[in-house]
Amino acid sequence: MAITFVRAKNVFVRVAVVSCLVLTLSCDRKSSVADGDRVVIGAILPLTGTGAVWGENSRKGMELARKEVNATGGINGKKLEIVYEDTQGFPQVAVSAIKKLISVDKVQVVLGCATSSATLAAAPIAKRNHVVLFSPGASSPKLSDAGPYFFRNFPSDAIEAPEIARMVFKKLNVKMVAILYVNNEFGKGQEQAFRQEFEHLGGKVVATEAFAQEASDFRTQITKIKDSNHEAIFLPGYPREMSTVLRQLAESGIKVPIVCPSAVVDDKLLQISGKVVEGVIFADQRPADTNIPSVSHFLRSYRETYHEEPRILTDTSYDAVKLVAKCITEAGNSGPAIQDALASTKDYPGAIGLTTFNEHGEIVKTPVFKKVENGKIVLFWDNSPAN
Repeated sequence: MAITFVRAKNVFVRVAVVSCLVLTLSCDRKSSVADGDRVVIGAILPLTGTGAVWGENSRKGMELARKEVNATGGINGKKLEIVYEDTQGFPQVAVSAIKKLISVDKVQVVLGCATSSATLAAAPIAKRNHVVLFSPGASSPKLSDAGPYFFRNFPSDAIEAPEIARMVFKKLNVKMVAILYVNNEFGKGQEQAFRQEFEHLGGKVVATEAFAQEASDFRTQITKIKDSNHEAIFLPGYPREMSTVLRQLAESGIKVPIVCPSAVVDDKLLQISGKVVEGVIFADQRPADTNIPSVSHFLRSYRETYHEEPRILTDTSYDAVKLVAKCITEAGNSGPAIQDALASTKDYPGAIGLTTFNEHGEIVKTPVFKKVENGKIVLFWDNSPAN
């Protein structure tokens, strides 16, 4: 089944030609859907822009799941198709994308986005249209109040950021921190949740600086941080920005521990950044129990398909597709039916282990902490009761 990509930028054709093409595509889609040979769901992802790493990781996980669903009979005999829209990580683009998926493609469920700002912008539209929005990567605490049609299997910043604060205060024995964060819902959510817990523990935030999404020069903010009496830096940002931020921090002579949230550091950042990422400590999702058959299946299938190790969001995105397919199979392809089935999910066995949604439609999982040492990612600290 072909993947449908829609691109609105850099296309210059006459209005009459566009109208004819849209009419033709709409007729073809309605005819195909009427024939009942497929089930179409949508996906809004940052396939370009500073969050493109997350978008590509998510797409790989979704495509692997889609192919597996279709290889085992599809959804009640119908092929599963995913229509992808590129949000570029921006709210206004996400709004246009989800409106198109709902009005043109007639989807009842949309997967995404991987970024919080875009997801927050899309959530009210999904709610208003009784369409499920299922995010495998958005972490803003504000999404806990996004309504009954929103779900996510990636932990909220309200869970992760306080854990990072406790690690910095207790494990690193740091009492004064500077925060440098991307100025959007993701960065704000991390900054606020980290600050609240760190100050509750008795620590002090001695400097707070924000930078624009897609910024390339951070020297002004770094200079202000350098002049503060900090012992560590908390750095929530997007993967593409991290390489430049870390390089400019190193050039400034700052040598304190640098701590990041999850979804920021992975093997790809190591390849891009080289030595400047050495020593960075970051939160990471707690490894799933490989004794669970669904976990070991995902790992084996992903490695065989892509010839690499799974990256951040590939497992949550894979599970999102598989779980939605299960819900549609059992409950039907309508937003309310899918919403009800997801809300009732208990201990679903997937790539991330067992998934159960709380009353806010989200999972509750604490992170572990890893560190870059000698160019490799190693376990730094696991504060679970068993450890």
